[in-house]
Amino acid sequence: MRPASSTRCTSSRRAAPLAAVVDRTTDATGHTLVYECAPAGTRRLRIKVHLPHDAARVDVENRIDKTATLTKESAFFAFPFALDNPVVHTEATGGVLGTVRETVPGSATHMRVIRRWISLSDDTHHAALATAGAPLVQLGGIVIPYAPYPQSLPQEEPGTVFSWMHNNIWDTNFPAQQAFHHTFRYSIAITEADEKAAGPIDRLAARTTALTSHPLVPVRARAETRASPARPRRRRHRRGPSVLLRRHADRGRAVGRSPGRDAVQWLP
Repeated sequence: MRPASSTRCTSSRRAAPLAAVVDRTTDATGHTLVYECAPAGTRRLRIKVHLPHDAARVDVENRIDKTATLTKESAFFAFPFALDNPVVHTEATGGVLGTVRETVPGSATHMRVIRRWISLSDDTHHAALATAGAPLVQLGGIVIPYAPYPQSLPQEEPGTVFSWMHNNIWDTNFPAQQAFHHTFRYSIAITEADEKAAGPIDRLAARTTALTSHPLVPVRARAETRASPARPRRRRHRRGPSVLLRRHADRGRAVGRSPGRDAVQWLP
């Protein structure tokens, strides 16, 4: 999406072209489909869709190779859910925000910040979208990012989540050229709505998030730290049965013991 100089309209908008399937596998973890294309402004976009065995979840990896440009632009991943006027909840630090919940007066209504997940629910289904790498989303459409933030799509899509993956529109906080190679990971879960209460909606999102935001991390195990072992002592035997010498390597002196006696005598 590229705003014109007036900042009131976009000069162009391009959706990703048709993609080609490049791989399809089935293993002990589930079924995987990989396809790729080359959207405008990128060298390549490779998408991996993974359906785990015995899990009502879909994992998506969008690996994008972004070219550099100084032209102002933004890019989104769209997740359309077939829901009618859904109730929306988003996880925030220390709580949950969303539909009919109080917000700070004057705060942005076109942009939502998610800590790990966003959930949508209507009378028939609950849906959850989890991600740890793209915390800004727009719901129902894409706005021009300048006041008064008008919608840029021809019609509103209440059940579509637009995940904002990058932009170079702002003059601060972002590199101007926005060239990168990065993988954005998402997990999607859907279930039938047995009840409208908030609990089942948020629990579905929390379960979906737990598997992706807290992955197994390999940790190198080390032996317990211990004191250095004592250095071995060297023994010397003198001719004759009268004295046995033990020399301590770290002291440089010997201990003499006469056989049959309890007394110990330090020898130079």
